[in-house]
Amino acid sequence: MTFGRFVSLLAGASLGLAIALNVFKPQPSIIPVAPARVDGQHSSAKSDWVLMAQKVRPSVARVTAYVEQEPGSGDESPGSFAERLQTLFAETKYQVESVGSGVVMDREGRIITNHHLVANAKKITVKIYGSPIEEDATLLGKDPLSDIAVLRAKGATKAPPAVFAGPAAVLPGQFVALVGNPFEFEGSVSLGVVSALGRSGLGLAGIEDFIQTDASINPGDSGGPLCDMSGRVVGINTAIYGPGSGIGFAIPAPVAVAVARELLSKGSISRGRIGVKLQPLTEDLARSLRFNRETGALVTGIERRSPAERAGLKAGDIVVSFDGRRVDGPGRLRSFVLSTSPGSDVEIGIIRDGVPVTFSVVVGGM
Repeated sequence: MTFGRFVSLLAGASLGLAIALNVFKPQPSIIPVAPARVDGQHSSAKSDWVLMAQKVRPSVARVTAYVEQEPGSGDESPGSFAERLQTLFAETKYQVESVGSGVVMDREGRIITNHHLVANAKKITVKIYGSPIEEDATLLGKDPLSDIAVLRAKGATKAPPAVFAGPAAVLPGQFVALVGNPFEFEGSVSLGVVSALGRSGLGLAGIEDFIQTDASINPGDSGGPLCDMSGRVVGINTAIYGPGSGIGFAIPAPVAVAVARELLSKGSISRGRIGVKLQPLTEDLARSLRFNRETGALVTGIERRSPAERAGLKAGDIVVSFDGRRVDGPGRLRSFVLSTSPGSDVEIGIIRDGVPVTFSVVVGGM
């Protein structure tokens, strides 16, 4: 699976995309810094971000995932009957696999976090910011294609639920902040801007429509909130583009919330399908197809008896929009289709022989 590739990249390379997942304890050089001068005046922008942190922090959880440590594991297996019997009835021990973040979504104590953080966990604990208690959490559902998982913890019922923003809540250039637990430094706040929207083709998850930000996302921040100045959650932090790159990615809040709600109501996610084979549109291909842009998804094949065939799509069509949303490439279109409920009737905009055409497609199921 693609996430496995990213984990191996994180473990074995210093460059490339990496999941903000594994936590280690660095030993930095501590350099004394002279005290800053304070004149008692605070800008309104600074005050706004202070208020944002005060509002969001109580809704943030530290999430720790554990895997089982085999009783009596070692270089040699127990030999005697007594040793084997002791191993059989030994108490299960756990070791930490990963540490990240999560955000409380409702008064029921349910927490949104990343799938990759808890995917292999045999035990999960959470600690709400400011609470002295770390407690066991229950995994209610997980979806690898969107990298979203939902937990429940009793202590989270006492935490204020976060406020989640709706569609079109952020724009490139807008200031945002994330709150998380980088390297287990609880409740850390980082400030940055939205660098771009709709990033796809990264190979991080099946559904890719990421918010790109230069806010500092570090190991331990995965699953935590990306927020606007008012404290609304606009995204769920999920990955970084290589160590020290200053490029991070977050799942848009509407996607995260929709997936979480469907997991809670159905236990699984219904995925859409239209039955097309796609490839990126290069400059040469665009020119040969009489298309003056390099954005779009080129249809190279249509599955028989598929929704796309019934709608009238053909190989050679260039898909430029899906349900009113611009298609920049195959990854974006795939994300849109997967996120659409089967049975939905959507409009697909294409370019055929240089002429714009719109088709109505009833999305099928996987």
